[in-house]
Amino acid sequence: MHDTAEALFRVDPRTGSATRTVLDGGSVRNGDGLVVHGRTLYVVRNWAYAVDVFTLSGDGRRARFVKQITDPRFDEPTTAAVHGGRLYVVNARFDADWSDPATASTVVSCPL
Repeated sequence: MHDTAEALFRVDPRTGSATRTVLDGGSVRNGDGLVVHGRTLYVVRNWAYAVDVFTLSGDGRRARFVKQITDPRFDEPTTAAVHGGRLYVVNARFDADWSDPATASTVVSCPL
């Protein structure tokens, strides 16, 4: 993912060659974390306080926007994980007062 270009790239792990993935809707702007689960791609967008969900083509060259997940508990989300039919989103809470242990990062559980 390239945030400034607002683009997603597929990298061949054997050669290091990068190919731009065509997005059919949705956005990767402010993208921080990426989760691929099967052919579903979750783009965690920290300053958008959202996760955009895409379906990847078999070759990974296209990503069709499916939906956007938002939750009032998102607080600068940075990454996520899929487990047991749920999406677990990690809040970085960049603006928090880190001298106070009560302001630690949090995890939000959302339905897929």
